[in-house]
Amino acid sequence: MIEVGASYAANIDDLTKRLREVIAADKRIQPDPKPIVGISKLSETAMTVLVEVWVGNADLRTTQFDSNRRVKEVLASMGVAAPMAPQRIAAPAPPDTGTPPKP
Repeated sequence: MIEVGASYAANIDDLTKRLREVIAADKRIQPDPKPIVGISKLSETAMTVLVEVWVGNADLRTTQFDSNRRVKEVLASMGVAAPMAPQRIAAPAPPDTGTPPKP
């Protein structure tokens, strides 16, 4: 299973098509059960695309590592940037001196 974070600006049809091509090109991935590619989550800043496939036990790690690399290459070639987590900046409140601030 691979989860890919993509910004809402990404073309989801092109992205899922390219991810399916990565799956189809790897002969270690079994055709049955059929691989799954789809949006699994929508958050405030991004969507998560899930890629789920079946492989033999002996091929599990190498297929995962190779697929991660290929997916990263697809994202880079499409210009799909990893979503940035929102950041909150907070300033401490001034100390209470008991006197109102000067205008």
